[in-house]
Formats: sequence, C-alpha cells, structure tokens
Amino acid sequence: YDYSNVNFEDFRNFNFEGFDIFDDIFSDLFGGRAGRSRRTERPIKGEDIYYSVQIPFVDAVKGNTYEINLSRYVNCKSCGGSGGDVVTCPACGGKGISSEGRDSVFGFGKPCPKCGGQGKVLTNVCSTCKGNGFVQTKEKIKIKIPAGVDNGSKVRIGGKGHEGRNNAPAGDLYIVTKIIPHELYERKGNNLYVNVDVDMFEAALGEKISVPTPYGAVNINIPAGTQPDQKFRLRNKGMPKLKGGGHGDLYVVIKVKIPQVAVEDDRASLKEMKKHYDIVNRQKIIQKGKL
Repeated sequence: YDYSNVNFEDFRNFNFEGFDIFDDIFSDLFGGRAGRSRRTERPIKGEDIYYSVQIPFVDAVKGNTYEINLSRYVNCKSCGGSGGDVVTCPACGGKGISSEGRDSVFGFGKPCPKCGGQGKVLTNVCSTCKGNGFVQTKEKIKIKIPAGVDNGSKVRIGGKGHEGRNNAPAGDLYIVTKIIPHELYERKGNNLYVNVDVDMFEAALGEKISVPTPYGAVNINIPAGTQPDQKFRLRNKGMPKLKGGGHGDLYVVIKVKIPQVAVEDDRASLKEMKKHYDIVNRQKIIQKGKL
C-alpha cells in the first residue's frame, strides 16, 4: 500500500469525541487519555459492598432485624475528597503527552511520565487521606432480613456502599444470606420436607397423627396401608415466598418403624396374620431378574 498521500497530521488531530471505541483502544495502547484530563474529574459512582450474614433457619422463616458493623470508604472531610490540590501538569502543560518521541506509526506521543497521561498532578497532598480522597470508617447499622430468604439471597440497602468520587452517588450494600440448616426441616426452594415416624401398626391400620410445621403442629390422617416414604402434602405450610407473597408447601414423609418381635406368642400371631395379607411376590421379581 502507498501511504505517501496520507496526511497523518490530520489523522492525529481528528476529533474522536463520542467515539468510545477509539477512546478505549487508544487508552489501552498508549496508556492514557491523550490529555483529556476532564476524564479524571468526572463523577465516579462508589463501589458496592457485599456483606455475608449467617442466620438461623427460624429467621429465614419469620424474618428478623440485625445490627452489623460496616466498614466502608467515605470522602475525606479534610480535603473534600480531592486528595489535595489538582493542578495542570507542568511537564506536559496538561496535554498528557510527552514531548519526546513518538510511539507508533500513527504518530501518537508517549504518555507523560509525570502525570501518567492524565494532564493533572496532585500537590499539597492531604495528610489525612494521603492523597487518596477517601478514608475508611466503621459504623453500626440495622438491617432487616425479610422472611423467605435462602442461601445466596441478596438484600439491597441503597447508598450504604463506598461513597463516590466527585459528588457521584455512593454504591449499595448487599447483605448476602447464608442459612444455618435445621435439624428437622429440609428446604427445596420454597417447599419444606419433614420426616415423621409411624409404627407399622399405624401404617397398616391408618391413624390420625400430629406432625410438626414451622407454624405449629397440625393433625393429619394417614390411611390404612400407608407405605414407607409416602408423602403427604400440607399446602401453604412451607417457606414464605420472597416475591409474589404466599408460602410454599410442607411435605410429610412417612418413615415406618418395624419392631423386632421377641415374644413368641406375638410372633405366632403375626405369622397367622400374614396368611391373610399376602402382599409380597418375590418369585415374580426373581423371574424378572433373570438375564
């Protein structure tokens, strides 16, 4: 290609304002913003804070209020967040470009080593924040954990993150919940599962039994012939829903307990009873198991 007729000076002086893609590329390639110092003075929103809180299962069901010690960065009051006096770089005159040498075929100058290509330098550095513009503070705040939170739920508290630069808004605080498992209830989404023991006589004959729920015990009827691990659904007795209201369901999982019969008369009675309830056909299973 013949570049003899190309005026690189015009290209260098082209106004890329608004062309973010070129701005980003040139920043990556040449280490600065080519003297556009107002970039460093633009408002920058504060970063968000993520704070992990471990809560017991009962608070996930009912909700609760906690007091936490929050550490965050706020604007330094001594310097107003400036870090000191921001002045035009004396080495490059605010251009952000070194007057010595060229860095590419396009003729862009190297970033000014004194200001790093920003065009501004800091003088009279604030002794409180050491020029950072921020100081770390600690405060106690109360947070409300809503009913229904799960592992990894995020509760947002607006404006309680790190403060922003140049009068920009602060970030947000996100409370990330971790639920301590309950010894009885197993959670799956908004539904709960609870194992309830019954003896073989209750399972065989049917019975009205009391079962636990997070909101108090309730009575249910289990029919005659209830099988091990059979589930009974109790509507709206599960976890509160974070969105949309309402509750999940509670599933009662029946665990049939079989006694070891040692009294000979009882064993004889059971053997006699077995003759009337032949419900197991192992021979059929054996036949199916042949390959």
